[in-house]
Amino acid sequence: KTRVGSPTFKLVSEYTGDNLNFNHVDCYRLNNSSDFIDIGGENLLYPVNAVTLIEWAEKIEEILPSGTIRINFYRVEGHPNQRKLKVIGIKA
Repeated sequence: KTRVGSPTFKLVSEYTGDNLNFNHVDCYRLNNSSDFIDIGGENLLYPVNAVTLIEWAEKIEEILPSGTIRINFYRVEGHPNQRKLKVIGIKA
């Protein structure tokens, strides 16, 4: 098992899996989608044999693929260690 932390100091962390690879991107320090493209972001949006998770994706909203699945995290009032998730995905 590999522990995956937030790549705050690295913009992109890449992990090798048995069946798929995993790309973890943190856009917090990026200004816009041009910054994302400058770090090779187009390869992260359309990965081959990989899944890409993007934190702070609203900074590059206009270039996200149409099939993007969004997962929003919310704090649970009165429970500081709990989160509520809202998954917005592809309609069948």
